[in-house]
Parts: sequence; structure tokens; C-alpha cells
Amino acid sequence: MHRYDTDPRFRALYEKIGNVASLEWRKEDAPRSECCTFVENPYLTPDGRLYPCVLCHADDYSVPGGLGKDLATAFAKGAPLWSSLLQTSLGRTDKIAECPGCPGKPVCAGGCMGRAWGSRGDFMAAEDRCELRRDIYRQSSPAF
Repeated sequence: MHRYDTDPRFRALYEKIGNVASLEWRKEDAPRSECCTFVENPYLTPDGRLYPCVLCHADDYSVPGGLGKDLATAFAKGAPLWSSLLQTSLGRTDKIAECPGCPGKPVCAGGCMGRAWGSRGDFMAAEDRCELRRDIYRQSSPAF
């Protein structure tokens, strides 16, 4: 982060080809209104289980037998499951203990729900990078 802030050549190169999460978090300024959109990056396992996201591996929200069906059928079967996940995602920021008072709350909204599930086994937990993200938002927001 220091090099990005102080080295114009590095910053120019980064802007062309870089994508480091901590630098991208500092650049976020638009409120995160949609929360997680799921199915932008679906994940099909070798045994044919379709998950809504490469990071959201909750079996209760997966569609088994994806290899024996056409993809449209598998997505149609998963849509009601993933719709309920979206509703959960929309309410997370008000229920996660780390969110109140965090300057990153509008853009982070508790972070990735799939990462929260994978690291903590709880959709209503903050993601595993929460402390790091909060530190970055603190540096970027003198009012925190």
C-alpha cells in the first residue's frame, strides 16, 4: 500500500495489470446495494454438485446431479435456494457485530458471505478478512 501511494511508476503499472484486494478496497466508494449476487461465478464440482458461487460451498444451497442435466435445468432448480441466500445476504450488515461504526460498512457490508461460511461456518459472520479490511478502512477514513 505504501509503494502504491508513493511510487507513481508502480501505481501506473498497477492500474494497468494489478488487482490486489487491499488496494481495491481503498478505492471502493460506491455503496454496496446489491450485496452478493451469486451465480456470477457458479462452481460445478467433479461429482456434479452445482454451487451458486466458487466460494459458497454450503451443501444445503447446492444442486446435486449437475452433470446429468443441462445447465439451465440445474440453474432453475437452484434459483429458489439462491434467492433465499440473497435475502440472507441483504440482512447481514445489520446483524454482524463488527459492522456498526465501521467506515467500510457501506461498501463491504460484512464482506463475502461465501468466505464467512467457508471460514466460520456461519453466513451471518463477518468474512475472515474483516480485521484486515477494517484496518484499511481506518487508514482511509480519518473519522473512524
